[in-house]
Amino acid sequence: MEPGDPKPKPEFSHRPGGATQTWLVLSSTYSLPGHILSNIFTFYGENVFSEPGGHRFWWHTLALVCRKWKVVIGIYRSHFLDELRFGGDSTTQFLMNISNRGGDSVTSRLRRWHLLPLHLHYDLIQPSLSAKEDENDILVLLQHLERIYFLALRVPLSTWKSIAAAASDRPLSCTSIEHIYLVTENRTTGFVLPSTFLAGYSPRLRTLTMIGVFPLSLPSLLLLPIHLTTFFLDGIPDSSHLPPEALLTYLGLMPQLRYLNIGFLSSVPNPRGGGRRPALGLLDRVVLSNLTWFYFHGVSAYLEALVTLLDAPHVHKIHFVLFHQLRYAIPRLSAFLRRTKRYGFDGIRIHFDPQGAMISAVPAFSPSTEEKLFIWLPCNRLDFQVASVAQVCRALRPNFANMEDLFIKYHQSQLLAEWHGEVEPALWSELLAQFLGMKTLWLSSALVSEVTQAIRSSAQQLLEEMPIFAWVIVEVQEDGASVAAVQSLSDLLIEIRHSGGPVIELYRLFPDMWNQCKLPPG
Repeated sequence: MEPGDPKPKPEFSHRPGGATQTWLVLSSTYSLPGHILSNIFTFYGENVFSEPGGHRFWWHTLALVCRKWKVVIGIYRSHFLDELRFGGDSTTQFLMNISNRGGDSVTSRLRRWHLLPLHLHYDLIQPSLSAKEDENDILVLLQHLERIYFLALRVPLSTWKSIAAAASDRPLSCTSIEHIYLVTENRTTGFVLPSTFLAGYSPRLRTLTMIGVFPLSLPSLLLLPIHLTTFFLDGIPDSSHLPPEALLTYLGLMPQLRYLNIGFLSSVPNPRGGGRRPALGLLDRVVLSNLTWFYFHGVSAYLEALVTLLDAPHVHKIHFVLFHQLRYAIPRLSAFLRRTKRYGFDGIRIHFDPQGAMISAVPAFSPSTEEKLFIWLPCNRLDFQVASVAQVCRALRPNFANMEDLFIKYHQSQLLAEWHGEVEPALWSELLAQFLGMKTLWLSSALVSEVTQAIRSSAQQLLEEMPIFAWVIVEVQEDGASVAAVQSLSDLLIEIRHSGGPVIELYRLFPDMWNQCKLPPG
């Protein structure tokens, strides 16, 4: 009801127990002015949707059910928005639709809302989303870096080349930017951006993710990364673009870092000019007290240099992919794991696959299934896989104290035909020798024959280094070959026992129980 409107006359209705005065408004419906509505609903949103479960654009739901409210949003848009969004994500499209601004050009929107920070989220990888107009818009928007606070570009290599060609030749202010996500269609692109791209002062930067593209001038981008919580670089051409001592220097400036991902494409550095690198001994030890996730993909020598002066006492998920090499020397990695004070394992899992071998373990007292050590050794030959796993486990052996279970798995129930007899029994023996004193060996059905031959060839060694395993738990398939292989292992263990060797109990489990790592009751 507007001021000055006549007051409706009261009417009386008779009800049991007395008369009740009621108001009958017979005039037409009144609408509050837009500026009053905006204040009312802003108060509503701040109080209702500030509770847990509320969302940032609380007025979305109102715009969907109230025609008047949709008009108010279009008129008083700056009253509700704290950013100006560009891109193809669903939230951006929704905001464009409800404000009837879908046909506006980027330039006109930048001019109209000249005080709002910019949120860019473009994905041009999918063919259905790819458009030359979007690429042109990106080039225009990147000229306003001083207003961008969120930058997410997932674009093909051709677009990155256009961006590089249009990059300013002078550093631009990036004082507003907080999140950077730069991705191309393939991490192996190895595309290096010009030194002036995103160069400048970025004191508010919290997230830096670059996959398949890499800046030539990382120091300028990380001039003051004290608020950085996510540092994700994958697809770095080689170590010459990011030497370990340079990375340690950057990490020392990131006290809030929680997520670290470093991934290289090549194990062979490509020497470039720039003088001698500083020795690691001249650097201070770096302690990342907030780091919880550590991912590395590269050569083991780089990882060794990195963890020499790195401490992450609270890290709970470690994922390493080490380039294949004939020899792994990683004593400093073992020491780094011991310094975390979390990685005392209750068991270790070794999984062989046509593409490589995986070593994984869960801490003995883990509050979450997410806490895990994961090492992947890519290689397509089983004998190389077994030899590599044996070397890595030998280096990590000091971390295996009090471990009880060893799982040796294969990705399917039967060994590939070309892998039969490929591994010398001595290699299997070398692998098993890293776990002497463990209580239980869990063995996949596909590997029973291979391991049986290894034990038979080194029976004398087993007698000399007792005890080995108290139990061997094998997976048994229903086919005759699997049953025969398990029986052969059983006969061998009985023979060892009769020769004065250790008493090793053999349990047979069908795949469902074996995969659950459960022994039958009794």
